Amino acid sequence: MIEFQVGSVSLAVTLCLSHQLLVGLSLVDRTACSVSSLNLVYSWKSMEYELTSGAEDLIKNHSIPFSIDRWHDKLFIATPRFKTGVPSTLNFININGTAAKNMTSPKLIPYPDEAVHRLSAKKMTSIISIRVDPCGRLWALDTGEVAGKRETPPAIHVIDLKMNVIIRSHLFKEREDYDTDSQLSTIAVDVTSSNCEDAYAYVTDYVRYMLIIYSWRNDASYRETHNFFHFDPLFGFIINNGRHIHVRHGIYSLATSPVDRDGYRRLYFSAYASTMQFIISTKILQNKTFNYERPMYEFKVMGSRGPRGQSSAASLDEETGILFYTLIAKNALGCWNSFRGEEFSEKTQGIIVQDDTELSYPNDVRVDKTGILWLLVNNYIAYQLNQLEADSFNFKIFKGKVRQIIRGSVCEEV
Repeated sequence: MIEFQVGSVSLAVTLCLSHQLLVGLSLVDRTACSVSSLNLVYSWKSMEYELTSGAEDLIKNHSIPFSIDRWHDKLFIATPRFKTGVPSTLNFININGTAAKNMTSPKLIPYPDEAVHRLSAKKMTSIISIRVDPCGRLWALDTGEVAGKRETPPAIHVIDLKMNVIIRSHLFKEREDYDTDSQLSTIAVDVTSSNCEDAYAYVTDYVRYMLIIYSWRNDASYRETHNFFHFDPLFGFIINNGRHIHVRHGIYSLATSPVDRDGYRRLYFSAYASTMQFIISTKILQNKTFNYERPMYEFKVMGSRGPRGQSSAASLDEETGILFYTLIAKNALGCWNSFRGEEFSEKTQGIIVQDDTELSYPNDVRVDKTGILWLLVNNYIAYQLNQLEADSFNFKIFKGKVRQIIRGSVCEEV
């Protein structure tokens, strides 16, 4: 069942999923039905920008929204320079302003200003992943590439959201933090509001199968590798709405848990070309002298998301303990309740919403501090293949209150 409401479009999907579970020597059918809803708040056929200059640099259909996060009345959107003709790579939308004017396809406003996005300035080259921390800072991962060509070193830019200024740019070092063929994709930030100076960031390199660890206090970075960071050759072929890609992408999706009793979080991670979910204590990651050749028990296998369970992003809601993750081959949003103490299996995982048309390639998901989930859909494979349809809404942002969208699902609170 799919229902649409004029204005703030409501997408309601009734899901009846039939599973065959092997119990002993017999096959048992299990059917789980639930109704979930997300509100479609923004949609674009192609991205446009609010510019005072440089509008001539825009090439239609070359921009793609790739990562999102929210702070107060600003919704931040990263538009990496996968192709030329992208005038600004980090932007925002004024949530209250667009709502008051009933704007559903607003122009993106360059952030923190237009000047830093000029390629000649060599300040912000290509922002691919963003995260807001509880200290009022925006962390932006910069690949340093334009249309596949390295223009600047990869970097992390940290912006003071109250002052709207870049307060630090940490440039990664070649051969120490990255290699010439490295591809950085995701950033996760580990910090509490009571100790902002002890922040850490974790950055994925899906080509070299590395995780870069950055310390804010020391302004220093180093990288580590592990077998669990690699791709699964059985799941490198991804089909989305009839379009397919064959990839060897390793570690890609990251999410952090609430702080444990020992004062550290756990990092959930998975490879792009894989269905397996893993976890590691950040106490291990923050120990630069840790011997990663030790037995693998420090890195734990959680379980599988099942067939066609490849994921590009994850976000954990600290209030409910629910891990949300995109399911790019299923055009769906999945969930698992970490507070239940149950194993990570197909039986304990749920699908919040699934729709091949409206959710064509859910690329990023984020739960903000107010308990609202934001889901970015961007038709990424069609974009890669230059097959975006000019008359279709190719890019969409949905939102919903966590406690409402999990109601009736296997992920519902205990």
